[in-house]
Amino acid sequence: GYEVIAATPGRFIDHMGSGKVDLSNLRYFILDEADRMLDMGFRPQIEDVMRGLRGKGHRVMLFSATMPHGVHDLALRLTDEPAWVEAAPSGTTASGIVEVAYSVKPRPPAAPPAGRRLGPGAGVHPNQGGSERPRGPAGA
Repeated sequence: GYEVIAATPGRFIDHMGSGKVDLSNLRYFILDEADRMLDMGFRPQIEDVMRGLRGKGHRVMLFSATMPHGVHDLALRLTDEPAWVEAAPSGTTASGIVEVAYSVKPRPPAAPPAGRRLGPGAGVHPNQGGSERPRGPAGA
């Protein structure tokens, strides 16, 4: 079995459903975008997996850009010794970031450069003999 599994909730559930996941040797279970399991209805399946891992020496890590109360509650109920690590307090805007939006109109298609052949025969070039044949490696 796998020692480390890192996945998003939906992808993990897909693999569980297909029988591709063996949790017998699992040491680290890393769930990215943990908040998405609440939005997409994966919470019951993830809870079942986490209940099965509890008390067996596994490390469970839940990552999320936001940590809604549902994920926080899940971590408290289904993990041993939960800890939270925040890069910045919730609602903090990174310093030095300037947001700008430009509205642009689509450009009409550009005309091909003068002298360029398009359509049938494109990529065919006259050789010294005056006939046309595809250009390829020397001697071809």
